[in-house]
Formats: sequence, structure tokens, C-alpha cells
Amino acid sequence: IPPYQGVVVEVKRDTTVEELAQRYKANPQDIIDFNYLFADEDGVFRIRAGQVVTVPSYKYLTENFPNRWLYQPYGNCGPVSLRWPAVSRSITQYYSIWHPAIDIDTVGDEPLFAVADGVVVNVGSPTQWNYGYGGVVFIAIDGTGYKVAYGHMSRIFVEIGQRVSAGQTIGIAGATGRAFGDHVHFELICNGRKINPLPYLMR
Repeated sequence: IPPYQGVVVEVKRDTTVEELAQRYKANPQDIIDFNYLFADEDGVFRIRAGQVVTVPSYKYLTENFPNRWLYQPYGNCGPVSLRWPAVSRSITQYYSIWHPAIDIDTVGDEPLFAVADGVVVNVGSPTQWNYGYGGVVFIAIDGTGYKVAYGHMSRIFVEIGQRVSAGQTIGIAGATGRAFGDHVHFELICNGRKINPLPYLMR
């Protein structure tokens, strides 16, 4: 059984991802990620007449796995407890096959925080594509095999090699890269594998 339900749609007229999402009561970022769509030069995600896209949903997950943790942690990085990375607690997209991360809704110039003590190991400028991340920060967590990533940031306050402490502000959320609306794309990486961060985050 696939970990999602969805509808395959052949678009009859030019439309936007937002309009399609409203029509099917779906999440626009789900449609973007699942179909690997790109925004036009004006920043709007459009779908052309005749294009076939899948509109995925979490109906199967929410009805059969209420905690939405279908994809459990794996790897051998060991236990770790992480602080919440943003002010907002609203999750707009959960971990899945096509989206190995969680998206947390943000409002305005919302700060993002280091989830644990660690070292900044990579930084991508908000003005660059960076494989769709836009502005991105990777932090290696002290004493573990874990790294965390924060994507779509509008401003970054840290640099490669810098030590950070849990709770320290590392930047500002945004919608850079391949993003629909302001949010932080948060990944937990164990030995190179992206795993579900929710079981590790203290809410």
C-alpha cells in the first residue's frame, strides 16, 4: 500500500499550484515536491494545460497512523533530544517518501534556533538555488552522528565552522529556493540518510 493517497490530474487549462491545491483540499508544497515543479520567473508555481500531475494527500496516514509517524527512525546514530527549531509549532508538511523532512509554518521575520549544541558544517546563501534549499544551514550535533538542515531561510547569522548552542538564533525563516510561502524545511540526517525528525523533537 503506498504511504499516501492521491489523484492524478490532467490539467485542462493553465492554472496555479495554489488553485489546484484549493480545488482538491491539498497542500501546495506537497504538489510542488511530489511533482518536482519549479516556479516561473515571477515566483508563481504554474501548471500548463495538458500537464499531468499527482495531487498527493495524507488521508491514508492520518486515518491509519494518527501520530503521522509512518516512517520511523532508522540508522545507528543513537538517542538524541532536540529543541524545536522555530517559534511556530504548526507543521504544514510531514515526513514522507517524496519529502524526507518536516515543514514548519512561519510568519514574517520569524527566527530559527539551533536544536542542539553543535558546529555549522555548511551554509548556502539565500540568493542561490542550492538544490532547491535556497538559504540553508547544516549543523553537526555534538557527540552524535546526526546533522540537521534548515532550508528556505531568508537570512543567515552563522558561518561554516562556527560553534552554536542549543536555542541560539541562527537565522530567519523565508521562502527562498523551491518553496511555496514562508516556512522552514527541517531535516534530520543520520549517516547520510534523512530520517523523520518528529520522534526526536521536544514539543
